[in-house]
Amino acid sequence: MRTYIPSSLPREVYKRVTSIIRDYPYLKYQLEEARRGVLESSPGPPDGQPRSSTTSDSTFAKAAALSRLDMLDWRIKAFEDAWKQLGGIEQQIIRERYWQRLPDGSYTSLRRLKPYRNITVAYSERTIRRLHQRFILILAVTLKEI
Repeated sequence: MRTYIPSSLPREVYKRVTSIIRDYPYLKYQLEEARRGVLESSPGPPDGQPRSSTTSDSTFAKAAALSRLDMLDWRIKAFEDAWKQLGGIEQQIIRERYWQRLPDGSYTSLRRLKPYRNITVAYSERTIRRLHQRFILILAVTLKEI
């Protein structure tokens, strides 16, 4: 049986999905840094203040911190699964729309995405919009937002 995928998304779902697209490079970097920080962390130096008589379980604290990172890891894997379903042209559209540098040297942001007409692909603006919307829908399904 075929799964129903709507042609448009509710606004809040659209914003969540586009924020994951926009922040993907940073999320990936943040995940690696957080994992490294959790595994290599050590307690701070004693400050001379009295503490409780119970011993802290540093292994449990590290395991709890790693479990919090699972959600971030799940989002990254969902993005990468959706990314693999795209062709080269569609990936180029997403790269240019979300992650390419602008002429003033800044990166694109959610408020200031690169306009469809300025994307350097040999397709019409309407086709570029359609391919962009297709990726957003695929990612929303992969993230189980719809």
